[in-house]
Amino acid sequence: MEWIKSMIKSIISDIIQQKPAIKSTIDYDQFLTGEATVIAVEPPKQRPYWFGRVAFRGSYWNARTLFPETLEEGDICEVIGNSNITLIIRPFPR
Repeated sequence: MEWIKSMIKSIISDIIQQKPAIKSTIDYDQFLTGEATVIAVEPPKQRPYWFGRVAFRGSYWNARTLFPETLEEGDICEVIGNSNITLIIRPFPR
């Protein structure tokens, strides 16, 4: 019986102390940069930029450029940032 009381006291003490939450060590600015492969190109519309989908770090993402660019399926591009859940990319210099 005594061990139950001591266990309950220990649990209550831990709850009262509430140790600080673990902070994330992920640097999202570096996580969302790197090399991606163009997998789909959207038909041209009245956009001032290229828009399509890329494969990046094992997932498929919507992507766009900052300026009018020409990218084709299979091209390798560089991810330079994001806007919400859309990656911002640029073609590698040829």
